Parts: sequence; structure tokens; C-alpha cells
Amino acid sequence: MLRLLLLRHAKSQWGGPDLADFDRPLDERGERDAPEMGRRLAEAGLVPVRVLCSPAVRAETTARLVLEQMENRPELVLEKGIYDASPARLLDILTAQPDAVTPLMLVGHNPGLTELANRLGRDLSIDNIPTCGVVCLDFDIDHWRRLTPYLGSLVLFDRPPR
Repeated sequence: MLRLLLLRHAKSQWGGPDLADFDRPLDERGERDAPEMGRRLAEAGLVPVRVLCSPAVRAETTARLVLEQMENRPELVLEKGIYDASPARLLDILTAQPDAVTPLMLVGHNPGLTELANRLGRDLSIDNIPTCGVVCLDFDIDHWRRLTPYLGSLVLFDRPPR
């Protein structure tokens, strides 16, 4: 069995006209929500072995704040292909992972992340993974290369408190 956690980056600042989208930092709410979600995942026993993360500032900061709350620090891999990726591209990244890497977490952006969750989950219909929201899916397969649409069983869909 393979387990996948999809985590959307925490709430970010919009910045000014000179700030590129890629460089947007977290805002105050994002700085608060990311550690909270890390604690919740750790308490639920949902600690990944590896984290594939968009290198965008808001995504990387989210991942680092979440992982700080976990006793056994997962491997953090910045994967530039996650930034602004389509669900098909995200699936390609996932299917290239070694089979021993489970649970696996992917930290990225909408709309690709929500679309990927809906594509992978069996009978799943999520309108929007909110900022710092997480979807956890289990797959009754032993190889990431066999990951195909609609195989996933929903384990958890959680979001930070408002």
C-alpha cells in the first residue's frame, strides 16, 4: 500500500507589482497555519518519508514550517516541475518516485493540486483544497509507477481552523 499527502501552500502575501508570483512569502495567517497543520499531521501519525515541494517561496516555507513539527524530519526535495504544474505533470512526478518512499507528501499549488486530488481519489469531489489544506489518499498498489486515476481511498481531508 502506498500513501500520498497533498498539501497546498499556506496563505501568502500578494506583494507589490515588483514582486514575482514565485517570490511571494507567507502572510501572518500562513505563518500561523503551517505549524498548526504540521502538529495535526504528526498527531494523526501522517508523517511522510519524503516531501516533494515546489521551490516557490510560499510552498517551501510552508513545507519547512510543517516539517519542523515532526519528530522524524522527512527528506525535503525541491522539485521545480511542481510550480504551476498540471495534474498530468504532477502525476508524472509521483510515478517516478521509488517504491520505498511512502508516505509521500507533495507540497504545491492550485488549481493543479485540487485537480490531482480529484483525479486520483475514488469518488472524490473536492471543490478546492484551501490554503494549507491537506488531502491524504491510500492506494492499494506497491509501485508508484502504477499510480493511475481513481485508485485512491480518502484517509483525510483537513484544513486549518479559521
